[in-house]
Amino acid sequence: MPALGTLYLPAAAAYAAALLLLALGRHRPARWVLRAALALHAAFLAARALALGAFSLNAVFEEQVFLPFCLAAIALWLWGSRGENEAAAVAVAAAAAALLVLPIDKGVIPPSPKSASALVPLFFFCEILAHALFIAAAALACRRRGDPSLAPAHRLAVWGFVLFSVAQVSGAAWCYLGWSVPFQWSFRHLHSAAIWCVYAAYIHLRFLPGWSERRRAAYLGAGALLLAAYLAALQFVEAGQLRIGG
Repeated sequence: MPALGTLYLPAAAAYAAALLLLALGRHRPARWVLRAALALHAAFLAARALALGAFSLNAVFEEQVFLPFCLAAIALWLWGSRGENEAAAVAVAAAAAALLVLPIDKGVIPPSPKSASALVPLFFFCEILAHALFIAAAALACRRRGDPSLAPAHRLAVWGFVLFSVAQVSGAAWCYLGWSVPFQWSFRHLHSAAIWCVYAAYIHLRFLPGWSERRRAAYLGAGALLLAAYLAALQFVEAGQLRIGG
């Protein structure tokens, strides 16, 4: 099998083409190119799942490669249910995320006894999809263009919070099975707790009369920036991990 980084290149090229078409205002062809990018990305994820000689969901649900896939899927869903402006904003985020991971090692982290639990793929799937929903919510909040309603972005943020909460519960159970404690004072656990608190606070802002739709939209943008800073730092922390097939 070719190196996983090489297998990722066709998907990255399709994302770059979609981004260029969106910049030129060609939304219809960008939509079709994004579909092609998603298909190529799915093939790449399938290759990751088999990279170690046996099917592994843990190899699929890794932040650096699964987040752009989730964002692209959300963008295509929005294209069918909302409108071009909302979908285009999320599609730009998907393409940018896909291109930003180009220099990162695409190898698969070898399995360990502590990762041999169904809780592991459940945790990562829910956490990464929640991250994608938080980013999509911020993209919609910043791209309303005359629509005073924050409802579409709010719904995405709420569903992201639900999935992120499921991730925290399943992650605590996995942590207890693997390390005999449900919580550790580590970089990942502390930042996950901070992100949960940020979006838990956001959900309650609508009950405070002083928080207008514009201020809540700005809060969603700030939450996405905090999340982006966390993901960038996570890549730096995990850069030294052993990987296979990159």
